[in-house]
Amino acid sequence: MTDSALNNWISSGIRNLAEEERKIETDLETQLNKEAQRSEGWDWDWNLTNLIRIGFEDDEALGILSDYDSCEAIRKNPEMGSWFRERRTYLYIHHQVILKWQFPTAPNKAIRLAAYYMAKSQDRPDEAMREIGLDLGLNMMRYRVWDGDKNRDAYIEFLKRFKKFKGENKKSIKARNEIIELIEQENFG
Repeated sequence: MTDSALNNWISSGIRNLAEEERKIETDLETQLNKEAQRSEGWDWDWNLTNLIRIGFEDDEALGILSDYDSCEAIRKNPEMGSWFRERRTYLYIHHQVILKWQFPTAPNKAIRLAAYYMAKSQDRPDEAMREIGLDLGLNMMRYRVWDGDKNRDAYIEFLKRFKKFKGENKKSIKARNEIIELIEQENFG
């Protein structure tokens, strides 16, 4: 491969990654706006009032807003820091807010754990693996794992039924086993 071909290939990969990131960011912002319109009849805006309105405590809302503003500043002005490093935080914050809206009675500890896995999954190179990671976090919330042993056990059994499938790698299996272990040990109350 010539230097020119290599540079074109690298540039193409960077452009594709940037387009994919913009799509994820746009999808998350769209989801926030849809959730705000559906449940509250207003447009979403990143501010303390809205974060408290959907159920975050003052201190937690301040932390989320501060993290969001830091990520936004770096995303818009790359000279301020590495967007690559801040991207997962940005995704985590969005998932955390969306989950709080969708599951308002869920303990924040459960929301944070699900949002962490949902954001972490977006680093996967394969779209199917990203979807699986999103599902792992969302399903944890759907099963209401914080609502007692019966729910927690049902979710763990659901996870254990997964069989190794084409494209799944050791990292996916490790992540699933890690979730099972955390949920088995976690006290969400």
